[in-house]
Amino acid sequence: MMDVEIVRISEIPRLTVGGAVDKRLLVTYMVGPHGPFTEEFDRDGFTVAGARLKLEQFASELRALSNAPR
Repeated sequence: MMDVEIVRISEIPRLTVGGAVDKRLLVTYMVGPHGPFTEEFDRDGFTVAGARLKLEQFASELRALSNAPR
């Protein structure tokens, strides 16, 4: 089974067009032996459940590819 394993979570600042600082979260993760992959999330409104859902959706696509006939 190719499980999602979160390797690192980093907070990264981004400047908006108006010059304000927008904080983002950068999640680095593995899907089984594949990766590392990264996904960026808004810091405001971030939920673990929402992040996990997005990572699991991508992992599901990789699982389908690895099980596809060759």
